[in-house]
Amino acid sequence: MKTGTGHAHGKIILIGEHSVVYSQPAIALPFKGVQVTTTITESDKLTIDCVYHKGSLDTAPKQLDNIKIVLKETLTRLDKKNARFHIEIESTIPQERGMGSSAAVANATIAAIFDYFDEPLDSKLQFELAQVAEAVSHGDPSGLDAYITVSDKPVYFVKGEAVVELNIATKGYLIVGDTGEKGQTKLAVQALGERKQANPQLINELIYGLGRLTYSVKELLKGNDLYTIGSIINKSQQYLSQMGISNPSLNNLISISNESGSLGSKLTGGGWGGCMFALSNDLESARQIEAALIENKAHQTWLLAF
Repeated sequence: MKTGTGHAHGKIILIGEHSVVYSQPAIALPFKGVQVTTTITESDKLTIDCVYHKGSLDTAPKQLDNIKIVLKETLTRLDKKNARFHIEIESTIPQERGMGSSAAVANATIAAIFDYFDEPLDSKLQFELAQVAEAVSHGDPSGLDAYITVSDKPVYFVKGEAVVELNIATKGYLIVGDTGEKGQTKLAVQALGERKQANPQLINELIYGLGRLTYSVKELLKGNDLYTIGSIINKSQQYLSQMGISNPSLNNLISISNESGSLGSKLTGGGWGGCMFALSNDLESARQIEAALIENKAHQTWLLAF
C-alpha cells in the first residue's frame, strides 16, 4: 500500500513571545520530548483520524480549518487538486498549550503529503506552507512556530529576517508545567493589538523592552550565567503580565516554582492558559521544582536539559 509519513516536534519559547509579532527577537528551543507523526495512506475518499475528528475531512470541526486550508494549498502546489487519501495524525504535543501543536501538525502533514507523492520538499517551501496553516490558527503568526517545530537547533528569530541558529554554551534545565487550561493565542494576540491601539506608549515600551531582554539572553547564552538569565526571565514575565498575557493559573505555577528554588519562571507561548517553565542549574533542583508543580496541580510536567 502506498504511504507517506511526516514528523515534527514541540517547542518552548524561552523569551520574546508576543513581542516577536512586532518584529522584536525571540529565542526558542526545539522540544523533542513531545512529537507528532502524520501518516498518509491510500483511500478513495479524503478522510482524517485525529484527536478532533474521525471521518470525512469535509465534516471536520473548525479546529481543523488550518489543516483543510494547508491541504488545499499543498495539493495545488503539487498539481494534485483531486487527490484522495486518508490522513492519520498521532501527537503527544498537548493541544492549545503554547508548545507549537498547530505548527507541528501542519509541518508533519505537509511533509507526509510530499512523501506520499514522492516529491522533494525543501525547507523554504515547507515554511511557506506551514505559515498558511498558522495564519488560520493564529491570525498574524510571526513564523517562529513554523520554523522551530522542524528545527534541530535553538534559534534567535526576528520576523522577516534570516533565522540565526544558536550554539548554546549555558547548561541547565527547564521544568515545563501545564496549567491544564487551553491557551488562547489568537485571542491574546488580538487583545494585545487592541491594548496597543488604546495605550501605544505603554505597550510599545513593553514590546521593545522584551526585545532588549531577549538580546541580552542571547548574549548570556554564550557563557554560563544562569542566575542573570533567570533574573531576566522573571523580568520578562513581569512585562508579559503588564501586557495582560498571563492569568491566575499561570501565575500560581510560576509562584510555586519561584518558592521552590527556580532561578526564573515565566509563561511560554501565547498565554491566557497553557504552559509555563522554571529554570534550574542542576537536576536535583529541577526535580524538586517539578515535584512542587505536580503537588500543586500542574496537569503535566516535563524536564528539558539544554
